[in-house]
Amino acid sequence: MQTRKSALRIGMIVLSPIVLLGGLMLFNAVNPMQAAFVTGFAVENQSGGDIWITPIGTRGEKGYKGTLPIYWMKFPSLPAIRSGQYHVKHGRTVTINYDWDDVIFFEIAVKTADGNCYEYIVDANPTANQYHPPKSDHFIIPPIKELTLSRPGILKVAEKGDSVQGMIVLAYLGIALLIPFVKIWKASNKAKSPDTYIMETAGIQG
Repeated sequence: MQTRKSALRIGMIVLSPIVLLGGLMLFNAVNPMQAAFVTGFAVENQSGGDIWITPIGTRGEKGYKGTLPIYWMKFPSLPAIRSGQYHVKHGRTVTINYDWDDVIFFEIAVKTADGNCYEYIVDANPTANQYHPPKSDHFIIPPIKELTLSRPGILKVAEKGDSVQGMIVLAYLGIALLIPFVKIWKASNKAKSPDTYIMETAGIQG
């Protein structure tokens, strides 16, 4: 019995950081303050072929480039595990939600089936009026010949959009472990009352 309790306590110690991370994300997902900054926009593909898009933002006066903090839905505000390389077939439209609190959405990296990457500018002067939601909620990707090839820095950011964000995956794992964790905690702290212990020691069945 003691060995089982020790194993449960060790399991709690190992899992506690992941469960805490999941709990924090779950709390943030239903936080009205968080939801207030999550907005959405639509991207319509009229390029003439299939494309893979990565929304890109900029932060600070120096214009640090990075992918947007993408969310699966506005409320509860649950973050997506990938921030880009979303496949959009020709003629189709995809809706993307993101948190605009500390980032300016300024362009969409557009990758084509041949592997080339192009830039669709959303905000030509993004650092002029930080921070604000997008100026439009619907963007139409024109024929590829009307776009310019991505600059090396933008291409590097766009490639990161296909990467799975490990911390977010761990947070979702933590959410999945919340109920088992509570059960483990109850089991590890379950103790017999003194009266019950005395009765069993004396051979008396309750």
